[in-house]
Amino acid sequence: MKNRMLFVAAVVFSFGAKGEAHHQLGKVYTLKETVHVEGKVVRFLLRNPHSYIFLREAGRDEKTWSLEWASAKKLSHQGVHGATIRVGDYLVVSGHPPRKVTEGRILIQSLKHQNDSFTWGERKNETVD
Repeated sequence: MKNRMLFVAAVVFSFGAKGEAHHQLGKVYTLKETVHVEGKVVRFLLRNPHSYIFLREAGRDEKTWSLEWASAKKLSHQGVHGATIRVGDYLVVSGHPPRKVTEGRILIQSLKHQNDSFTWGERKNETVD
């Protein structure tokens, strides 16, 4: 009986943990607004459920932004792989700002790679969801 209760508790906890890890984007970002940022990549994480680019903004105070992107699986179907974005690459990004203005994050809507002709977010299937 005790083992069964532990199993049920573990199952319930695992569902809660997954729900927290994969958040509702509208609760984190202001989806009706768009901001633009450009700068150099300092880190790229291609993973599930969301990938991230850490970008040091050009000029101003060189703030580092956490740019949330689509899943590794979805991006791979769109031609994005681990070598697509590299540390030092210069990107121009448009996206949704965070609801909490103190958070340095953006949900990517479109991305332009200044080092080559790579773009993302201009074609119909290129979305974060």
